[in-house]
Amino acid sequence: MLGTPAWVLLDDHDPQQRLIKWAAALDGAQHWALHLELNQETLAEASRAVASAEDWGRVGRDIHARNEFYTARPWLRRAAS
Repeated sequence: MLGTPAWVLLDDHDPQQRLIKWAAALDGAQHWALHLELNQETLAEASRAVASAEDWGRVGRDIHARNEFYTARPWLRRAAS
């Protein structure tokens, strides 16, 4: 396996061991690419779930309306303790 002590100890000057080392590097790259792809898919699914969980336009309008309300009436704002 790429990066293990056994992999590091393979002789770079021995053609057969160099081939094994190269194959392990390619295998590691393939596993890393799969890891990245699965992470991207998971993040995309989570993003879609968040996006569909709420009417975010309405949430934004509600926040904006609340901010405008308290800006016009600063005396109604609660003081932080």
